[in-house]
Amino acid sequence: MYCGNMSIIKFAKNLVFHDRSRHRGVCFYFLRDICKDKVIDMVYCRSGYQIAHIMSKTFKLLIFKKLRSSLALITMKEFHN
Repeated sequence: MYCGNMSIIKFAKNLVFHDRSRHRGVCFYFLRDICKDKVIDMVYCRSGYQIAHIMSKTFKLLIFKKLRSSLALITMKEFHN
């Protein structure tokens, strides 16, 4: 599973319980359990490679166009032609 949050990846791979981790949500413990059971492996993925981030972050034009093409979106100019 690709993830852009290093602290979540470290939490999922660290099986030691700490006082700081007691307030984590159930979904984080679920991720940690399935990582421990080797059902998934969490891998870091930079923001410029995460297609969903096009909806919530700003990018340089080149990266934006690359992500937009991954979503199969078109410009208004292309739509009207």
